[in-house]
Amino acid sequence: MGESYTTEFIKDNIESFKSFFAKLNNEKYTVKELAPYIYELTPPKETPPNKVIGLMALNHGNEVGGLFVLLEFLSLLDKGLVNLPVKIIIGLGSVESAKLGKRFFDKDLNRCYGDVIGEGKDFQRAKVVMEAFKECHISLDLHQTQTPSAHPFFPMTFNSKTFELIRAIDPQASIIPQKPYDQKGKGVPFSHYLVSRGCTAVTVELGTMGLDYKQIYYGVHLILKLLNFTLGKEPEKFRGSFFPRRGPVFPPGPDAWLRSDLGNFSEIKKGEVIGDYDGGKKWIAEESGFLAFPKAIRGLKRTQANENEPVYVLLDRDPDYLKNRA
Repeated sequence: MGESYTTEFIKDNIESFKSFFAKLNNEKYTVKELAPYIYELTPPKETPPNKVIGLMALNHGNEVGGLFVLLEFLSLLDKGLVNLPVKIIIGLGSVESAKLGKRFFDKDLNRCYGDVIGEGKDFQRAKVVMEAFKECHISLDLHQTQTPSAHPFFPMTFNSKTFELIRAIDPQASIIPQKPYDQKGKGVPFSHYLVSRGCTAVTVELGTMGLDYKQIYYGVHLILKLLNFTLGKEPEKFRGSFFPRRGPVFPPGPDAWLRSDLGNFSEIKKGEVIGDYDGGKKWIAEESGFLAFPKAIRGLKRTQANENEPVYVLLDRDPDYLKNRA
């Protein structure tokens, strides 16, 4: 579990992020404000040239872990402990909702990117973010899960480039491969949008929402490995796991709740009691597998609207995933 914090604490740290760029030593980097809370840092000499890295946090305003990852990374830059080999674009997404302790305003910002038309603060912010990050070749989007997670993981649009990037920054990663979103007239997540533009973009779920120092150090580690990747360092052999989706699971009836001990990557067995519904009836798992993105966990705030929406996604663990795709 992460440390508790107040909205005032988050506001102060968001402003610390902003003020960092005003005081940055211009002899080290050229600083350019692309939009509110989005900045471009260019080192005096780029090696190799023509590469732009994107670093993003707060695409969901209540997932504050990524903010502190970026602050810690910026602190290392400020102290001269890290050198930038290439230009980076570093930004915060749903800033105003984060200051209020909200996930978003009217529409999930991380579903407002791409070929979609909408009104309101979230769509307006998405347009600003897309314009600012349009030159990125490589991108890392920092997220946290709303429900407990056994460990960090990468939900990714699978292709050879995104896999090589994940392999380079965490060769022991847990990966949930996903198909590209249908973007025709629909909003999509930030990383999916960038991938559709030719960027090698990945999202990491650092862990459960909150202020967790292990997550912060892990996130900084990913960024440092990403910088090495741009310099052509050969990735290590992949020793992680693939968890392809089997499909969504819907509740068996009204007022359905999962057991309080379940979370992301919990393994369940066919026939196991995984919760209850309709006033105490036993909810029996119809298939074995691993849970992802569970909702309606007993004792936690319900994160689903109604029984017509999936309560969790069922995953398989496939050690031969890469071989089967060859």
